[in-house]
Amino acid sequence: MKKTFFPKLFGGFIIIIITFSVSLSALSFKMIRRHYVDAMTSDLQAVALTLAETVEVDLIADSYDSLQRFITKTGESLGFRITVIDSKGSVITDSESSAEMMESHVNRPEIIEALQGTIGVSQRFSTTVKKDVLYVAVPIFHNEKIVGTVRTSMLLDEIEVLLGALKTALLQVLAVSIFVSLAIAFLLTRKLSRPLRELRDASKMLSEGDFNARVYLRNDDEFRELGDCFNSMGGQIQSLFKELSRQKEHLSGMIAAVREGFIALDGQGKITLANESFRRMAGKDGLVGRFYWEIIREPNFKNLMETLHGGKQDICNSEVELKGRTYMCSGSVIPSYEETVIVFHDITEVKSLDKIKKDFIVNVSHELRTPLTAIKGFAETLEELIGDDENRQYVEIIKRNTDRLINIVKDLLLLSELEERGTRLIIEDIDVKDMIESTMTLFKGKAAEGGLDLTAVIGNDVPTIRGDRFKLEQVIINLLDNAIKYSEQGCVGINVARKGAMVEIAVSDTGIGIPEQEQKRIFERFYVVDKSRSRRSGGTGLGLAIVKYIVLLHGGKVEVRSALGEGTTFTVFLPQVMGEQEKRV
Repeated sequence: MKKTFFPKLFGGFIIIIITFSVSLSALSFKMIRRHYVDAMTSDLQAVALTLAETVEVDLIADSYDSLQRFITKTGESLGFRITVIDSKGSVITDSESSAEMMESHVNRPEIIEALQGTIGVSQRFSTTVKKDVLYVAVPIFHNEKIVGTVRTSMLLDEIEVLLGALKTALLQVLAVSIFVSLAIAFLLTRKLSRPLRELRDASKMLSEGDFNARVYLRNDDEFRELGDCFNSMGGQIQSLFKELSRQKEHLSGMIAAVREGFIALDGQGKITLANESFRRMAGKDGLVGRFYWEIIREPNFKNLMETLHGGKQDICNSEVELKGRTYMCSGSVIPSYEETVIVFHDITEVKSLDKIKKDFIVNVSHELRTPLTAIKGFAETLEELIGDDENRQYVEIIKRNTDRLINIVKDLLLLSELEERGTRLIIEDIDVKDMIESTMTLFKGKAAEGGLDLTAVIGNDVPTIRGDRFKLEQVIINLLDNAIKYSEQGCVGINVARKGAMVEIAVSDTGIGIPEQEQKRIFERFYVVDKSRSRRSGGTGLGLAIVKYIVLLHGGKVEVRSALGEGTTFTVFLPQVMGEQEKRV
């Protein structure tokens, strides 16, 4: 059972009051009794000292009968018991008993002290009267010699009777005091607990969602300040709750209005939030609380989640097929909440247009191959038939442009093949040094014609790699062709080195360089930096796009570093081992 504040506080008051009252009463009784005993001791001592001077004469004169009458009369008038004892401890006379019947008092504590010249005081049980008695003994001096003692005594029963009457009166006063104290403690506890109860009730209402709960206390003390602080806190919580509710509704409305699908997943993969667009994509209701793999059964989406949860990337993209449509999934991890946010962009139409474009390029390229071959053949025939140099010049122009178109068609077909899913790589062991040297042989004449030095530096620790040699040779050929094409003087070099688990192939030139703002676009199809030079040299604008796709197929990457007028360096990073004998992408 829960204990409230009121019984705890009131119970504490009860314990304190009763403990204090009982302790005070016991201490008071003890002090009063001690006071009365001390007072009676003083009275007995005064009587004994007075009698000692009177008794001395009769004691020296051996007038025991006269002494007996005096002691008896004095004891009756004072209410004390008086005993005269000689220096040997023998009782000479007693006011209440016969001296002959009394034993020697030489061993009594008060007599011992008196015979030693001091006042003796003692409390003990008397074998004569069979009761507790208070004794005071003083010495009797004659000529500065102790000749005996006078002992006065009083029954302690008389003190107890007096104390009993006092105890009764004191207990009555104590009972009234306890009652009044408890009443005051009750009222005080009730007054203290009332504001606490009101604060408790208001806090309970606030915790249950009633943000209008307030406390109005009449106390002008710390409880009033506490109540004002509570009311201020309640107002602030109410304002914050309204603001959070407004923001939540605003956010929910924005998420619901987004055309892209949106879901949020917790650390276990359960859906915690999904907008209406995603419900339409999934074609199901009641998505919240279900695991994502119950809704999306796509390997690509599973790989996306494993990449995000494995800590490999904070943001990741992947294509997913869902209900016959294609979506680009953009995932992001929120570490502070251990949640993952996924946005689904519908790229079905874009993919369809991209496929149409690629199909168009492939079909056009195939259709152009035959007439271009025919044009080239007829141009070569005309060149043999024409005898004058003036007409032969026009045929040369036809042949040069026909060759350029044929190269464009070949590059388009190669690029389409590389972009197509299922492209086969013929994996084999490749001696990088042998591949570089054999490729450079093709460009020695062209470099010499341009007045360029063609060099190669290959590290001794460069390992054998696994890959498609024909396609990798195509990468080196395209990079060397561009380097020679865009360099008018200086040199073109290849540096090959081992970088951990990768092989780094860097092709450098001292040519015109590439502007920084255009370096991000150089791997796009048909994009050329110097268009006039490209047209003169027969460039197609597809070489670097082909390089990029071939490197990506091998699990590598390509980077560029260039500055205007200082040359360009393309660096290709290839893994030593691809892990498969043949790889399809």
